[in-house]
This record gives sequence, C-alpha cells and structure tokens, in this order.
Amino acid sequence: MVGRLISVGVVSAILLAVYLLVSVIHLVWTYVNPEGFWSFQYFVDLFRTALFLIILTLVTLGFLYILAHSIYITVLSLFKEGIERPNILSIVGFGVGYLLIMIVNWIWVMGFSLDLNKNMADKYSYIQQSDKLIDEGKFAEATDYAKNAYQKAQANKIKRSRIFVLTNLYLDSEWAKEQALSAEFAATINYAYCLQKSLQSLELAESLNNQALKLSDLGALKNDVSNKIPPTLSLAQIYLARGQYAEAEEYFNSLLSISNQSAGDVMSTISAYMQFAIYNHKIGNSQKAAQLKISALELWENNEMSLKSTAYLLLLVNAISSEIELGHMDRAGELILKANDLADDRKNKAIYLDFLTAKGVYCLIAANQEEGVEEVIDYSLFYKIVSWFSPDKRSLRDKFAEESESCFIKVVEETESRFGKESPAYAKSLTWLGTAYTQHSKFEKAGQVYNTALNLLHKTKAVDQERYYTALLYSLTSDFYSNNRKHLDKPIREVEEHYFRKLSINYLFLTEEEKEYYIANAESGINMINSIYINVRHEDFIQRLYDNILATKNIALFSNQNIRGFVSNSQNQKLYNAYHELIKEKEILDTSRQSINPDLFAERETKLKLEEKDILKQISTNPSFVSFNPREIKWTDIRAALKDSETSIEIINVPSKPYSKDSIEYFALITKNTYTQPKLVPLFMESDLLQLLNQPGNTQTRINSIYQKHRENLYNKIWSPLDQYLKGSSKVYVSVSGALHKVSLPSILLDYPAEIVYLSSTRQIATIGEAKLDKRVAALFGDVDYDHSFDPVDASSKSLVSNAVAQGRDGSNFATLAYTADEIKSIGSILKQNTSNRVDLYNKDGASEEALRKLSNSNVNLLHIASHGFYFHNTTSMAVSNLILPTDVITQYEGNPLKRSGIVLAGANLRSTQKPENDGIITAQEISQLDLSNIDLVVLSACETGLGDIKGSEGVYGLQRAFKLAGAKSTLVSLWKVPDLQTSELMTYFYQYLEAGISKSEALRKAQIQIKSQYDLPFYWAGFILIEA
Repeated sequence: MVGRLISVGVVSAILLAVYLLVSVIHLVWTYVNPEGFWSFQYFVDLFRTALFLIILTLVTLGFLYILAHSIYITVLSLFKEGIERPNILSIVGFGVGYLLIMIVNWIWVMGFSLDLNKNMADKYSYIQQSDKLIDEGKFAEATDYAKNAYQKAQANKIKRSRIFVLTNLYLDSEWAKEQALSAEFAATINYAYCLQKSLQSLELAESLNNQALKLSDLGALKNDVSNKIPPTLSLAQIYLARGQYAEAEEYFNSLLSISNQSAGDVMSTISAYMQFAIYNHKIGNSQKAAQLKISALELWENNEMSLKSTAYLLLLVNAISSEIELGHMDRAGELILKANDLADDRKNKAIYLDFLTAKGVYCLIAANQEEGVEEVIDYSLFYKIVSWFSPDKRSLRDKFAEESESCFIKVVEETESRFGKESPAYAKSLTWLGTAYTQHSKFEKAGQVYNTALNLLHKTKAVDQERYYTALLYSLTSDFYSNNRKHLDKPIREVEEHYFRKLSINYLFLTEEEKEYYIANAESGINMINSIYINVRHEDFIQRLYDNILATKNIALFSNQNIRGFVSNSQNQKLYNAYHELIKEKEILDTSRQSINPDLFAERETKLKLEEKDILKQISTNPSFVSFNPREIKWTDIRAALKDSETSIEIINVPSKPYSKDSIEYFALITKNTYTQPKLVPLFMESDLLQLLNQPGNTQTRINSIYQKHRENLYNKIWSPLDQYLKGSSKVYVSVSGALHKVSLPSILLDYPAEIVYLSSTRQIATIGEAKLDKRVAALFGDVDYDHSFDPVDASSKSLVSNAVAQGRDGSNFATLAYTADEIKSIGSILKQNTSNRVDLYNKDGASEEALRKLSNSNVNLLHIASHGFYFHNTTSMAVSNLILPTDVITQYEGNPLKRSGIVLAGANLRSTQKPENDGIITAQEISQLDLSNIDLVVLSACETGLGDIKGSEGVYGLQRAFKLAGAKSTLVSLWKVPDLQTSELMTYFYQYLEAGISKSEALRKAQIQIKSQYDLPFYWAGFILIEA
C-alpha cells in the first residue's frame, strides 16, 4: 500500500513537473510570439533563461532552507548541550558563492546571446521588415509581411485554453493587455498603409484604418491623441485618391484638430500641413498647397529636427516641387543642391526616386523657360575635363532638356529594377518620361511610353483614376502630334466624361473660393481636349467643343449664384441668417488677417470653412434645392431658344495646339435656329491683338489711337470674319473671352445694323428670359463728399487728406466730381416722369458705404453710382497709390483681385479715421457679399469698373463679377478712366432712351451715338459696355 502511494506520488510529481515545464514553454512562447528564425532563437534563449530562473529559485530556496535550519540548530544548542553548532558563516559563504557562480555563468553563456537574439528578432519582425521594404519602395513584399503581422495579432485575440494557468494569468494582466493592444494597433496601421501604397485594395485599407481609429480609443492608446494621426491621414488620402473630396476634407479637419490637440508635437503638425496641401492641390489651389509644404519644411528646420534624416529629405523634395509650382526657380534649384548629398546617400531607398523625379521636373520647366540654376545639372567628371578644352556650345535649354530626360530615364530603370514592369510605380515613372518626350517634341517616343504606362494603369484605374486619365489625355495629345488620329474619338470621350464626372461629384460641396480654384485646375485638361477638337474638326467634335464651353465658362460664378439665389429665395429664415452671418464673419476675419496671430487666423478660417460646408450640406439636402448642373445646357438648347433672325456668337480662346500655351488662338462658335451644327470660325492670334492694344501714350491718347486710328484693323481681326454669317440678323448675342474682355466692342460696332447683346456666356440665352419691370425702384449715388468725417476728426487726422486734385473719375486723389450732382438729379427727374417709379438720391455724406450696404436684400431694382472707381493690376500699383493699404499689409491683397478693385464713397479721404465698415472704400470683395438679387440693372458711372484680372473661363475678376455674385442681373461698366462731363451727359441720354421703352443694350448704343456726335473721339463715348447677367 505504501509502495503504491509512493509510486502515485512519484508519477504525480513527474506529471506536475511536466505540466509546469509545458506551462512555462507556453507562457514564453505566448510572450515572444515568434515570427521567424531570430525570434525563435530568442524564444529558445528566453525559455532557457526561464528554466535557469526556476532552478536558481529552487537552489536559492534550498539554500535558505539549509541556512534557516542551521540557525535553528545554533539557537537550540544554546539551550541544550551535546548539539553540535553548524558553521553558519561557511554555509552563507558557500551558498552565496554558488549562487553568484550560477548567475555569472548564465550572464557569460546566455546574456549576450539573449540580447543579440532579442535585437535581431525585433529587427526581423514582420512589421520591421515591412517598414524596411516600404522605405525601399518594395510595397508588394512589404504587404505580405504586414499581412502576416496582422493575422498574428488577430490570432492572439483568440481565447486560449484554461489549462495553461500561467499564460492566462499573464494575458489577464493589464501590462499584457496593453502590449497586445499596441501590437494589434501597429499591425493594423502597418497592413493598411502597405495595402494603400501598393494599391492592392483601398477598400480593405479603408476598413483597417477605421478599425485602427476604434483601437485608438481603447486602453492606454486613448491617452495619446497622436495615435489617431496615421489612420486619419490614410483615410483622407484614400478618399482623395478616389476623388471624394467632401469625405477627404472631413478627415483632414479631424487631422487638423488632432494636430492642435497635440501641442508641441511637430510631426503631427507637419502631417496636418502635408495632408492639407494634398487636398488643396486636388481641388486646384496649387499655390496654397505649395505654401503649406514649404511651411512644413520651415517648421522642421526651425524646431531643430535632424537635418540628416530621410524624413527631412522627403520634406525637401516636397518643397522643391512647391517652389517650382510657385515659379521660384532659383529657390527650387538651391533646395535641389541642398538635398543632393542626402539623396545620394539613400540611392537604395524609394525617396531617391522621388528626388530624381523632382529634379527632372525642375529641369523640364527650366528647359521650357530657358533659365535655371545650372549647377543642378549633373555633369560627369569626363564632361568637365573635356569642357576645359572644348566648351559646350549647347543652349541652356538643351542642357536642361537632356538632364530632365536623363533623370526620368534613370527613374524608369530604377523603378523597373526594384518593383518590376507590372508595378504602379513603374507606370508612374513612364508617365513622367512621356511628359518630357512630349515637351521636347519627341512625340513618337512619347506615344510608345504612354501606351506602355496606360496598359499598366488600366489595372489600377478604379483606385487611381486621376493618374490613369491624365496619362490617357497626354497619350492622346502625343497621338495628335504624331498624326495618329484615327482612334481618338472613344478615348477622348472617356477623358472628357471623367472631368465632368468629377465636377458633378465634388463641385456642390466646395466653398465659393474652392470652386474657383477647382475649375482653374480642371480647365487645363479640358482646354487640351478642346484644342484637339478644334484641330481635328470632325462635325461631332465641334458640337462637343461648344458643349464643353457651355459647361465650363463661368461655371464657378453660375454655381455660386445658384447657391446664393436659393438662400435669398428660401423661406427658411434660419438658413438665410446663418448664410449671411457666415459671409459677415468671413469679411471680418479677412480684414483682421494682419492684426491677429497666424495660428489663430488659421483656426478661425478653418472654423468658418466648416460652417460653410455645413450650410452647403443643409442646402443640398433640401428637397426644393436644384443643384447647378454644368452640362444641363447643350448647344442644341441655345439653338432652340434663338428666335428667327437672332444669332449667337460664343468667342473662345484656346491653345492653337495642345501644350502650346504661349500660342493662344481665338475662334467663334456661331449658332442660328436653322443650323444643324455650330459654325467654327477662326479669328486671330492673341499676340496680334495684344500688340494692337499696346499703344503708347496716356489713357486718352492710347484709347483714341486704338479705336480711331486702328479701328479698321481691329474690326478686321475680330468681326469681319463673322459678317458673312450675320446677314439678316436683327439681334446678335455675343460672349467674349480672354483679352477681348479689355476691348470696347461698341467702339467698332456702334453703327452695326443689328442689336448687339453682350452676355457672360451664351448659355444664358437658354436660361434667362427678358425682365419686365412694372416700376423702377432706383437708388442713385453721386455728388459724394469724400472729405466728410463720420466721427470727430482732429487736426492731425485732417493732414492725411491729399491736396492733389484729379481731373477725371479716376485715381487715388478723391476730388469732388462736379458733374455727378447734375447727373443724378437729371437721372432722377427722368425716372420720376413715370409716377410709378420711386427714386432715392444719395449724395454728400449720404452717399456712404453704410448706405450702399443697407441696399442688401432691399426692393431696389436699379442702382446707379457716379463716383470714383479703381482697379489695380497688382499690389505694386496699390502701394504706389497708397489708396487702400499701408505698405506692411499689401501682401494680403495680392492673390485676390476682388480686393484690388472697388468704388469710392463718402469719407474716403479720411478713411484712416473711419470705422472699417464705413470708411468710404468698398471693394469688389465686400460688394460680392451683399444680397442684390432684386436688382435688375447696376450702372457704374465711374472709371475702370469693367476691368479686373482675367482668369481663364471665369472671365473678369473685378466689380462686374462682384455685382454678379451679389445677384445683379446686368451691369453697365467702363473699360478705362472716363471723363466726368461726357460721362454725365452719356448717362442722361441712356436713361432717356431706357425710359422710352428701348432695351438696355440699345439704349446705351443710342446714347453713345449721341455723345459721338458731340465729341467724336472714342475716349469720350466708347468706354462703357453693358453686360447682361
């Protein structure tokens, strides 16, 4: 019986020992979680260490037992004789010595191995391996490692058997939970990033990033808000790649918020800057995108971050591209030289290819401009030696052209070697090489390169549409130049549909400013398409050309008008108030740009932008809202809307050939209700027109020279080619573009037999009916007191008033305009002859900015302003005149032409002492924020009110655009500095004819004929033009 018990005990002890051994093995395996050879070696070493610690613990316990027993015997011997005392010091010495020998032996044998294998295990973990491969640009291989890491992290979440008590105790500890959470978070982020970079599955990458965002709210991860940056950044990038800008911006705003919460976290701020830059580039605001990338570089350098790191090189590469975008070629060249050594040290990394691409782009632009930093060109030692004896006679253009091709060829070769011919990176590198070949007129080579790239990009078309369609468009231009035009129709339709599909998806959710940038960005591609249509001239191509013009001309203006019109007519007072309060807040913020901290300004700007987006969402979800559809109106709708004997002329300007940006040609698209397709008529080259307009002398001399001495030449260029199509026409609708916005067409068409009506776009023929007013409610501004002070002014403030007197309705010295008093009185008398009309005169101090602002959302339907007007071509002319701004704040106006034009009202000569909202200067920007949707006609009896910056298909950015944005139906504006007396007389005649029931356009023409009979020179009568809608 005793023997059996002993046997059972021995067996139990063995089983317990085995269980404990297996439990320890399982615990160590769970802790190490091996991922390869080195991590398995680390597991073995750690297990041996665990066994050593167990043995050491048992030996120590045995020693302590012997020591305790010895002490007990020693104490017992004090009370009983005959008990031999043990030598405690010997026991202690032996035990401690033995333990030390064991520990030293372990350190000597195992310590180095354990540390080595731990480091190697970390280095060759799946995540570290994928990071290394990503750094080298090997995204497909990196994705495999990342997937394994992610799968292991998910497997570790599976509930384990209760048998392994030690493992379960470990896994239940807070430390183990945090370690597992961190590992899962890292693996999820890493896998999502690899999927995104390799373009294998953006849908899975999106799902993983959303999963990572949820993980970032758990455990210790939630204590560090910067953990949200990687998944938020990736989600924004994914939506940008898809062209879903509204969703992308939501994640960007989250990123910006996270960055603000991570005070002092430089990397978070830089990440936010870079993401915002990508967003702005996508919507077309390339200038802001470039400035953000440069700011990111400056932030890095100013915070004394490492100037030897790969991250710094990446910021340098981005800054190089940005400086090129801004046209700062010298600065971009300096940055290339600065980055050169860093890039050379990383030739095996992906960033080196990015550097070569940026350098190639720089050389490509430098070749086109025939200027740049020549030190950027990588001359070989052999070349330098040969140059000593035989100087290189090539032009700088040829040198840069060859260097650009060399850079792109090297990128293609390196990309093929690293990633293979089937990779998206290889396709991208080919598109750059194709661009270089095209720019250098090597069209056959370009076509071959683009075709290879397209075959690859077609596979990733769903996840990277922008790159595919850009390459397709450039391929088509190469085919065009190579006379390979048989198969253009289908692919060019595909590209065209892509551009307009993007417009329809994103346009509604862009702010007013973003729409303008977006269309400017899209316009370059659409112009290339239109240029191909014009040069090929298939019947179908001409119709599609006209449809494209109708869809894009003034699209930002019309879209913004549509939004504002809905708000103005909405019965939702809360929406109306919110929208106009937003406009007011934007105006206040804009005027405070220079007086508040830049970070605070950016924060408020972002806040207002979010509010605007929220209002746009409210509008878009309103059942009664009909969004502006650019492609709703076709040329056939114009044809259907034209009456018999009416003709429509849409004058367009496009590059004479794709890529030929410096060779702009003008054409007319002519339509009648009997046409089966529009007629395309070539007119003139822009350079020829500008040469004709560039006459010497002061305003009066120059104008008279253009419109009297060169009138016939001007007519022959612009109108003579159209005459044969206008026979029998009683009414001609005309919409101009480009440099023609500067030309007074009335001066050459005054005696034309048909009525000429000027439109912003001929699409308005199909959308706007003739306005019939039962009565006029007129507000007439004139006889302005520019020296009036609305607040008490001391003597020192009075000294600010200029003593110079101006001769016309122009300029920076605000002299009283003697004839405007009679002008508005005379007009008032004419209007009052119809007793149903109501006329309000605003003169002296009553002709104030405040009074004009109060007309917003009023029942006034006719606004006449007789005063000084201004338009400055650039900030330099503003600084010289010192009209609006002190020198230190002029820069804020550089980018916005609506701030460089405006009207002068009461108190302007004492503007520095007045309140900003009533300082006598109202800019076009401020006017655009008013609600003037009830006004049928605005007459600006002032100088240069029809001028502004000309921006592509959006036309003139100045006072006429401001009043259109504010809702006015038509505007009468001037193209030069008009004389006071003759302008006053012309306006009197205009209103006489208008009240006689004649149309607005005919009333102006008859008034101009009347003034011409009294003052023959064009300077006196030809400066005004009336633009409908």
